[in-house]
Amino acid sequence: MPESPEELPIESLKEVALCSSEGDSQEIAETEEFPDPPKECNPMLDVHPAPHAAHSWKDFLIHIATIVLGLLIAVGLEQTVEYVHRRAQVREARSMLDEELKANADNLASNTREIDAHLVHLWDDLAVVQRARAHTSRPGEQILFVHPFSFFQSTAWQTIHASAATEHMDPQLLADYGNLYLEYQSTNEMTQKNTAELQGDLAPLVTTEDRQIETTAQIEEIEAKLSAGDIALSDPINQRLSHTNHPERLSPAQLDAVEQAITRGIIADRRLQRYLAAVELTQAAVRKQYPQR
Repeated sequence: MPESPEELPIESLKEVALCSSEGDSQEIAETEEFPDPPKECNPMLDVHPAPHAAHSWKDFLIHIATIVLGLLIAVGLEQTVEYVHRRAQVREARSMLDEELKANADNLASNTREIDAHLVHLWDDLAVVQRARAHTSRPGEQILFVHPFSFFQSTAWQTIHASAATEHMDPQLLADYGNLYLEYQSTNEMTQKNTAELQGDLAPLVTTEDRQIETTAQIEEIEAKLSAGDIALSDPINQRLSHTNHPERLSPAQLDAVEQAITRGIIADRRLQRYLAAVELTQAAVRKQYPQR
């Protein structure tokens, strides 16, 4: 073992580092005999003292007021965002209702014309039955009993009720619209019921028809023309959908049954006319009370 530092092997001496007592500087002494880089000293941590506690009521109240003010600002911003969102929901709901109301107004006008024309056809049908009973039928005449009907829509109404928009809408507006949509629904149901009953009661006419089988594609084409609202095509299309029946081929008992069915159809159409008139009044009141935006 060497007796003095001078006798130590030179490879065992690597670096000399001087670090200041304040920890903000570092010096590394290197010579040609010691080329290796020095090891870094660990930097001192910069520690901030904890904020001082409130020593008076004034400091305490300022601290509490700062917290409360921050909370109020946060809640206010949240409520503002929520208010803007609710307003957007209500505005969109009103727009949907306005569009659907306009479409239903068009359907109402079309249905009113169609039901008036259908009532005329049923009165003509009674005359056809009477001539068939007296064996004085005219060539090519038949009983027309089909008429188009555009059902009132309620998609927008159902959509806004499925959302949270109704929670922020005017309750009176919802009540008025709700009453109108109930009348729409009642009219749709009445029309379906009347149509099914009339066609079922006129079943004896099927035995007098010329054999003609309409495909689903042909029926779809006819319905598309009816949906287009071309009044000029209404009568020929109704005639086609009523099929080519020959009342003169009916027996006296069948003629009596058909006559009773047509009479019930006239009564049902008169009732439907009153329903449509009521819908027109309610719809006009809603459109006046809540003008479209």
